[in-house]
Amino acid sequence: MDEYTVLEYFMLYSGLDAKAAANWFSVVTACAEYVRRIVRKGVDIARNKKLLCDAAGALAFYRYTLAQYTDESAASFSAGDVKISTDIEKSCNAAKMLKDAAFESIKDIIETGDFYFCTTDGGVV
Repeated sequence: MDEYTVLEYFMLYSGLDAKAAANWFSVVTACAEYVRRIVRKGVDIARNKKLLCDAAGALAFYRYTLAQYTDESAASFSAGDVKISTDIEKSCNAAKMLKDAAFESIKDIIETGDFYFCTTDGGVV
């Protein structure tokens, strides 16, 4: 899994060109490293490259989206009589849904951190 492929997924989701996306490369690399770290031991990363890069790119896009709206004034602007606004909650929810769908596709090859207590007969407590 390489950061430049993750960057391509991030650019696809964000709509940013290469120059604008370059400003987010540190976030992209951090997301790639995170995904790399949660892959289960023994998983063939090369075989699952597209899915893993997609998940890292979607995570980077989610973080990018959250960062865009840390200041509510960034959600709208006016120019004369024209006012443009964005629904922050809808944008963040859509980015989260994209991230969640990407991680759903790799759930069988990553460590999720889920922990269950089970009875001796296998029932969940």
